[in-house]
Amino acid sequence: MGEAEFPTRTMIELIGELGRGDDIEGLVSLIIGAVTLSGHLLERIRDATGVPVQQTLRDVALAYA
Repeated sequence: MGEAEFPTRTMIELIGELGRGDDIEGLVSLIIGAVTLSGHLLERIRDATGVPVQQTLRDVALAYA
């Protein structure tokens, strides 16, 4: 499995663990939680390194390109 497939497969597995995978409220909650966590991590990276959030996002996007 390539690096770009890992987040997708992990999300699919987590959705499956919510039940039958058709729990929309659980799915939305999971996605919002992941986005919120990502935002907090980006802020911590910025605070620790001084690297702007946009640069970190570009670096991550290039790693998965």
